[in-house]
Amino acid sequence: MNIIGFLTLALALAFFYAKRENERKKLDLERAEREKIEKQLAFERAEREKVEKQLALEILEREKAELEEKLETLHNLYDMRGSEMRNSVLEKMGIINKIAIFRRKIDERVGLTHEKMKTMTDDFISFFTIEKMMATINELYPGLADRIKSSFPQAKLLERDICICCMIFCGFENGVIALFVDRKKRTKAVENWKTSIRKQLGIGKYGNIETALKEKITGFS
Repeated sequence: MNIIGFLTLALALAFFYAKRENERKKLDLERAEREKIEKQLAFERAEREKVEKQLALEILEREKAELEEKLETLHNLYDMRGSEMRNSVLEKMGIINKIAIFRRKIDERVGLTHEKMKTMTDDFISFFTIEKMMATINELYPGLADRIKSSFPQAKLLERDICICCMIFCGFENGVIALFVDRKKRTKAVENWKTSIRKQLGIGKYGNIETALKEKITGFS
């Protein structure tokens, strides 16, 4: 091979490798550009997801705030209605108690000279039966009768005894209880029944039934 042939071959090889190098660099640049674009796209996607999550979080927070506001409104409404109902029941029982006490005073002080007045009060009390009295007590103290039974499992209390206990729990005096529990409206009968109830509750002959009940039965405001 002469010198010209050698130079020609060397130039061809140099051109070939230069071309390959250029192509490699071009591919590297394209790959780098592609990776750059992919990173940019990934960054934009991450930013978009971040914004979407933030928006979703804001929506959830807004919905949570709205729900809490509705719950607060319902809670306040429930408390208000509960308070109104309780006050209504207390007022009803207060009226019943006053009329019953008035009826007892008629018997004690004026005897038979005011039969018409006695009839009027008797008509009211007979309309508001012991069943209605117990229903009213249950409105004020839900489940009181059952609570009395479960709080004194050893006691063998009759339904009449349970009614008396419920009325004692509510603060009614013997004379008022007699009007609802005893057909002849005898205070003495209530006193005898209370003696039996004390024995059943195990609180002694002169124990305070109301105190014993309220020590065992709690949770009522």
